[in-house]
Amino acid sequence: MFNKKKTTIIHYPAGKKETSYTIPKGVTKIDTYAFEYCTSLTEIVIPDGVTEIGYGAFSRCTSLTEIVIPDGVTEIEQCAFEYCKSLTKIVIPASVTSIPDSFSFDTGSSNLTIYGYTGSYAETYAKNYKINFVSIGTAAPVTTTTEATTTPSSTTTKAATTTPPTTTTATTTAPTAATTPESITTEAVTTTPLTAEATTTTSPTAEATTTVPPTTTTPPATTAASTDDIDGSKNNDKNMSIGVILLVILVIAAAAVSGIIIYKRKK
Repeated sequence: MFNKKKTTIIHYPAGKKETSYTIPKGVTKIDTYAFEYCTSLTEIVIPDGVTEIGYGAFSRCTSLTEIVIPDGVTEIEQCAFEYCKSLTKIVIPASVTSIPDSFSFDTGSSNLTIYGYTGSYAETYAKNYKINFVSIGTAAPVTTTTEATTTPSSTTTKAATTTPPTTTTATTTAPTAATTPESITTEAVTTTPLTAEATTTTSPTAEATTTVPPTTTTPPATTAASTDDIDGSKNNDKNMSIGVILLVILVIAAAAVSGIIIYKRKK
């Protein structure tokens, strides 16, 4: 079982019966307890490119007899080969600089032999924990390259511009609507002589008032007829009637006279 990128082997099925397994190329890490209890495996091949061997990675692989750690691994974590009682040979490269404690291997087995370079960390570890050690060559001196990176200090000046808040006051002046009520007083004067003439005088009075007074009901215009005029009119009517009667009498009289004259002429 691997991660999605196939760079880490997470778990190898412990129930498998195969005796040998080669970890695929491209894997860079053997995860924690990845091969724990894989009791059938006698050989595990670790490819170049692996740089990490996790905690208890090969713990209790009781049939494992030998293993080669590839160059590039810098640390074999604690309990990585714990209880690997059949392990007799392990090759440790000069790149390994840390093995936490004696529990990384089954130090109780006198058959275990570490193969490594003279002067390497592997040799020191073997002597400290009384493990057999076989030199496979002289370790090249470890060159530590320290890169001094000088970062020019850059001073960044930030111009802080303070913009005073802009307050916009919208003043709306509503024009004062002055309503001037226009009161119209109508006076109707009707004079009835022989010829009736109606005279209407309209005088508008405009008063500008800011305070609207209570509503006042103006009585309708009153038409005043003069009594003398009425009496005069009656007298005129009487005189006219008398005149008409007299005129009729005169016409009748004239007709009668004319009739008499004509009658006499006929005779």
